[in-house]
Amino acid sequence: MKTTGLPADLPASLDAIHIKVREAFARRDLPAYARYFDSEVDYRDAKGRRLTRDELLSSVSRQLERLTAFTSSFTRESLAVVDGDAVEVGSQHATIALRILLLLELRWTVRRHGTFTWRRDRADGWVLRRVDLDDEEMRRAGVGLRRAW
Repeated sequence: MKTTGLPADLPASLDAIHIKVREAFARRDLPAYARYFDSEVDYRDAKGRRLTRDELLSSVSRQLERLTAFTSSFTRESLAVVDGDAVEVGSQHATIALRILLLLELRWTVRRHGTFTWRRDRADGWVLRRVDLDDEEMRRAGVGLRRAW
């Protein structure tokens, strides 16, 4: 991982935020998850589509309503501070299972790569200000009996 000109609390303070975001998603806690997105987050997916914060959180809300299992990790390739923002390049790998019908779940694997820009904010540390995905792959990983939640 390449780092340049970082304050003493980086990357540890940003790693802590990654954990809080993952835990909020896994708990299906939309308000806690949303806390880490800037009110004017600029999110661009790998196809170039821009999503507002409301559109992004609406999509997440629909996922959380059906969520039965979730794991995620983030691998940082570089981290720099630019105009006070933490700018990281890296990949997210996730597995997710969503309820379909009463007893079944649809399983997916997700891999995203991009640049993530974080702004320092209040006691929570950092909020996601900008996402530029340059690659995203979602694959069905099967259908199975729903796991107890």
